[in-house]
Order: sequence, then C-alpha cells, then structure tokens
Amino acid sequence: MQNIEDVPHTKKNEDGHLTGALNYRLICNMFIRAQRAKEEGLKGIVFCMFLAVSLMANGEVTTLNHEDVPSDVLTTIQSYSTRTIEMMNKGGAKDFDYSENSVKFLSAVIDEEGPTYSEKAKSILPSVWGAYFGDALIKKYGGKWVKLGNSYAVLIDDSQFLFPMVRVEKHIANGTQDSIYSMYLAVASMNEIADKIEKP
Repeated sequence: MQNIEDVPHTKKNEDGHLTGALNYRLICNMFIRAQRAKEEGLKGIVFCMFLAVSLMANGEVTTLNHEDVPSDVLTTIQSYSTRTIEMMNKGGAKDFDYSENSVKFLSAVIDEEGPTYSEKAKSILPSVWGAYFGDALIKKYGGKWVKLGNSYAVLIDDSQFLFPMVRVEKHIANGTQDSIYSMYLAVASMNEIADKIEKP
C-alpha cells in the first residue's frame, strides 16, 4: 500500500494534517470541462478553474485511500457536533442548527473572536466546531465521515475529501481568508458549475 508521504504533492504539517494533495481525476475533468465550456460559450469557467486549484492548494481535495471511521470515534464526532449546537443555543443563537445561516453565523463568530482565543481554546475548538462543520457539510451535500491517515475527513460524491477540523483550525489562525463559510460556499459553487457544464 502506498504511504501517505509517497503520494505526489502530499505532505503532513507539524500537526499531522494532510496538505496540498492533488486530485488528478478532478484536474483532468476540470480541463475537459473547460474546453467544452469554451466551445459552448459557457460563463464562469475561469472561476471554476480557480476554485478547483484553490481547493486543492488548501489540502481540501485528495485521492488517498481511506477507511471507515471507528464507531467510537464517530460517536465522539456526533457528540461534539451536538454540543456545538447546544452551546450556541444556550448562548442566545436559538435558531442555530446545521443550516447555511448557522454555518455563516459560526464563521462570523470565529472572525470576531478568533484572535482572542487562548491556546487551550485553539487546541479544543477545531475538534468540536470541526465536527459540527463536517456534519453541516454532510447534511447539505451528502457524504460521510472517513479516516484518512491520521485525520478525519468528510467524503462527498466518492471523490472529494474535505477536512472540516483543519479548516476550523486555519480559520482561527488566519482569519477570514480561510473561513469555514467560504469553504461551505465553494463546494456549492463548484457543484453548480460542474452540473451546468455537464448538461448536454
């Protein structure tokens, strides 16, 4: 079996998370669609290509082999996800759930409060809020939690791996440029453009 470190353009950061993995099938499909879009005069292909490259550069797409998440870990993920909703509800966000508006709300909270979080909070919140964010992605786009190396990811359409916990960690560290809401919208935009291009 191929080791994670041996996959081209794939590496682990110091926290053991995967970054920079290229999905070759997606790349090929995107260029094929780009040519077809050019021939058919479809708009938005530049954005589509930029989005694909951007997603892959941020380690959000990969083709590595994966495993099912152990039941005890899945239970913990679901517990963290539920806890996030309960915490937000108790904090005054009564309508907080798995909807887009709720993801946007949490993203705004991280934007505003992220720079003030303690080191302890920065070590805990990516797991807790990442579990919620992953479940929100699954409820919106379908898919499931999987284990990939030492990380847990959300697999969508059997081809796209997203790392919600890594994204929350990056959002807290880097601010709006790595927001969870922008990632949430990026998946929708990518699927929408791909559907338009694939229509006869």
